[in-house]
Amino acid sequence: MITYLICSTLTPNVKEWGGAYETYNATTISNGALTDYWLDLVTLPDARDQPLFYVKIYAVIGSFTAILSVGSTVVQCIVALGASRSLFSRLLRTVVHATMHWHDITPSGKGLSHL
Repeated sequence: MITYLICSTLTPNVKEWGGAYETYNATTISNGALTDYWLDLVTLPDARDQPLFYVKIYAVIGSFTAILSVGSTVVQCIVALGASRSLFSRLLRTVVHATMHWHDITPSGKGLSHL
């Protein structure tokens, strides 16, 4: 819905932007028969005729990038939370199970700063 609203408001501007590009034959870019074969299979519309086609492709790429970015951030947060819990539990276990000699010679402020 949002994409439709954005695309409908940008249609006149996109048509002007599409008209700024020169037209050229796609086969002039290629340098071999194999490339010509694949370019003949895929025919993309001209930007002047159907500018929303390219805007939709750009929106799909942007959406995929945003989803991938949010997903990687969530995974990093979950991994960091697990690592911090593991480190804290090991540190707490080490301090609780320390010998009485360690508790006698270590000031309480230093012991608390470890936790």
